[in-house]
Amino acid sequence: MRYFHIRGRNLKNAAVISVPPGTDDLAFWADLESRTSDAGWVAPSASAGAGELVDWAPSNLLPRLCSEKLRRVLDGVSDSLVWLPVTVDTPRGPVPYFILHFAEFVDVIDRDQSTFAGGRLLKPHLSAGKVGPRRVFAIQPLSPAAIVDDAVRKALVAAGCTGMEFEPCPCS
Repeated sequence: MRYFHIRGRNLKNAAVISVPPGTDDLAFWADLESRTSDAGWVAPSASAGAGELVDWAPSNLLPRLCSEKLRRVLDGVSDSLVWLPVTVDTPRGPVPYFILHFAEFVDVIDRDQSTFAGGRLLKPHLSAGKVGPRRVFAIQPLSPAAIVDDAVRKALVAAGCTGMEFEPCPCS
C-alpha cells in the first residue's frame, strides 16, 4: 500500500485563516489534544485574510483546516475522524470550515527505519502491519499533516481539492 502526507501547498494567493490576537493558544491546543469527539466544542473566532480560500487552508493556529468539499471526500473513510466546525468570516460572509481531528492516535511508525534526532521524529517510515486498514490518520495529535492512502489521495485530486500537496510516506 502507498501512503502520502497531506501538506499545505505554498500558494501566493491563498487566504490565511487567522484567529484574533490574544487567543489563548495553550488552552486551545490542550483542549484539542485531549478531544475525542465534537461534544462541547467551542470554535474560536476566525477570519480569512486577502486571497483565495482553499480546501486545505493555511492558518496561524488551526491545524488541518478543511473546507466542506474536502470534508465530503473524507467522510466515511475512517471512524476515527472528528470534524470540529469553525466558521470563517470572509468579506463575502461566513464560510464553514472544519478541523480534521482524530479520535485515536495509534503507533504506526517503524522505529528501525524512521529517522529521529534528539528523540524527535524527523522522517517517519510506516509499518504496514501497524497501519492495518487505516486509510486516513495522523501520527501525532497536533501535527499539521495527515496521512492518506493512495485511493484517498486520488479521490482528493479527482475532487479538485486545493491548497495541498502530497509527499510520499515510506511504508513496509
